[in-house]
Amino acid sequence: MKEFLEKIDDIRFFEVDDFYHRKDEIKEKYNKLNNGEKEMYKWYFYFQFCLLKNPLKEMLWTFLNMECDIYFLSEMANEYRIFCNKRKRLYEKEESEVEFD
Repeated sequence: MKEFLEKIDDIRFFEVDDFYHRKDEIKEKYNKLNNGEKEMYKWYFYFQFCLLKNPLKEMLWTFLNMECDIYFLSEMANEYRIFCNKRKRLYEKEESEVEFD
């Protein structure tokens, strides 16, 4: 396991933004992994995104594993914007609730 973590050290991520902004770099290095390593990375990927409950998670996994056309990339960018907007609204709502307590 230690060897695997060392091998993926430069393609590890800690949240959606980190992955999304480095997605091309991650994909390039992910494609160099062998099939067993890719399967282990899949476990890592889904563990990191276990709380993400929107289409973006599956789109990011598809992006890693398939050649994607401009339409797919556009849809993925749109889903990322939706995610960011929803997160922003949630943060704003939390902040406004704290102010009134």
